[in-house]
Amino acid sequence: MRQLIAYSPPYGENYLADLETAEFMHRCGIDVVKLILSNSFSRLGIPYSPYPPLWTGPNEYHFDVVERQISDLTYRNPEVRFIVTVDLNSPPFLRELVGADSFKELGECWLDPVWRKCTADYQAALIAFLESRYAGRIAGWYVACGKTQEWFDPALESVTPRRAEHYPAWCARNGRTPLEIPKPGEFENAPGPVLPPHLVQWREYGNALISECAAYFFKRTRELAKIGQVIGGVFANIHDLGHKGHLLAERFCREARPDFYIGPSCNSEGAMGGASGFQSAQLMLERFGIGYLHSCDRQLSTTAVEIGPGVRSDGSGHPRQVDDKADVACLKREFALALVHGFSLWFFNIWGFAYRGEMVRETLRDCGEIWRNYAHLSTGSDAETLLVFDPESDLRRPASVKVLGRELRTKLLPEAGISFTTATLADLVEADLSPYKLIVFQYCDHLSDPAVQMLRERVCRDGRVVLWSHAPGISGDGGVSPARVEAVCGVPFGDAGRGEKLFPKWRSILFRSCDDWSAAELRKAGELAGFHFFTFDADLKVWSSREFLSAHTRNGGTKTIRLKRRVRRVVELFSRRIVADDADCFTDDFSAPDTHLYFLEP
Repeated sequence: MRQLIAYSPPYGENYLADLETAEFMHRCGIDVVKLILSNSFSRLGIPYSPYPPLWTGPNEYHFDVVERQISDLTYRNPEVRFIVTVDLNSPPFLRELVGADSFKELGECWLDPVWRKCTADYQAALIAFLESRYAGRIAGWYVACGKTQEWFDPALESVTPRRAEHYPAWCARNGRTPLEIPKPGEFENAPGPVLPPHLVQWREYGNALISECAAYFFKRTRELAKIGQVIGGVFANIHDLGHKGHLLAERFCREARPDFYIGPSCNSEGAMGGASGFQSAQLMLERFGIGYLHSCDRQLSTTAVEIGPGVRSDGSGHPRQVDDKADVACLKREFALALVHGFSLWFFNIWGFAYRGEMVRETLRDCGEIWRNYAHLSTGSDAETLLVFDPESDLRRPASVKVLGRELRTKLLPEAGISFTTATLADLVEADLSPYKLIVFQYCDHLSDPAVQMLRERVCRDGRVVLWSHAPGISGDGGVSPARVEAVCGVPFGDAGRGEKLFPKWRSILFRSCDDWSAAELRKAGELAGFHFFTFDADLKVWSSREFLSAHTRNGGTKTIRLKRRVRRVVELFSRRIVADDADCFTDDFSAPDTHLYFLEP
């Protein structure tokens, strides 16, 4: 998918009250807009769309509502094109008919033939209508279902009569022997280090239902959409949120082959001074040819708090910026992260009125101009650190095993001054690992014998420093064996503490518990690996490619930045300042807070 910049309007009542922002985005040169076609409610209990329902019964559709919605947007922007949200969540009639709500019990709904047929019929009718009337305005399709329209299922591990009934057939299709069905409380109370086989298989079953459902509707979209637009959605959250249904993202990507993945920025560090970040595994998406769309869904100081009658935004996952200076620093940070990494981007005005401040609007005008002139130049991250996730191990992890999750990628690595690329264990089989001096395994307690051999041949070499957590390889093809931990990483199994072993061609460091990790320890590991630190100022958060460097600060002041190579000129793009000529190191002054985006002219 080519890089694009787009606008995502607010959910709920404020969509109509803030339509003027779509017109403003047009003046910024941002003409691709998310079209929110939805019959469901958000987690806060308000309709995603303020328009009347499109779908009120079996084969009962009101596409005049779509015409009205498109007319409202084309009035504001005659050149508008749409990424169409195909929200497949059940309207009230279908929830009642099936006895389950796809927003809360997606796997349960997928097993119901009535739900499947009704939903597929609605999808086909909606796509056919849009292509017959608005084919020239469609830029892509956003296929959505499940909790928060992100293919999550909070009831994934639950045991219901319907799930139990379909379990043997799923086992037969997938070459599994049906095992004991979980009893109440088993998942919550299972001891470590890994779940027993019957719980692992039931969790895989729950994840497979979501993966199968998503792949089915993605593939149908490609078959039904004759014009050939790009197709994507939020399915590949394999870390931190994967236990809600995305642990089989590898299988989904292979079967569905989406064109783009949407990564909500709210699942990364949003407070001032944080590095922001991104979801999913970059190398996995690249391996399948899937583009990344960074969703800037930050709450700014002007973002609406009242989002519906008697409903206020609870702010969960969305730290609210405090003033216009923080608003600007936040927007620049998200924009720069996308440009540096070669992502696509949409500005998501999540509850409305986020983009009304004049300083914010001036920044958005600059973003539109910079994107048009520079986005195509980015070759993506030149990080020397690889952060590796292993969905297979997470599939087996009991609740009793505490591991370092979101904090590692959103706080500790950035605070150590370490930028990184993300991957899955499966990516390491074929990926070019030569750029990486430091490889961090978030959690890989289960390693098959072939996986261990692959790590020895491809990862544990070339002078690298490899960081491990908890008990790498304690579970494998032969079951659970604490002795395998030392065989994998050179450090014996234990309950806590940091262990280290220097091998002739690599160095191994094991952090046995969450408490053993720290930004200071990560910085030491980076120094041992010969990692290039752009700055030794913990306040400055940096992402870089060969062509660009973004720098974000909460406290401001004069900052020194050391480049990896000498460049002809350093230009700060928002201010259009030439900061340095013929330099491999430079200083610059920052406000508090602030974000700078530098173009490194070769």
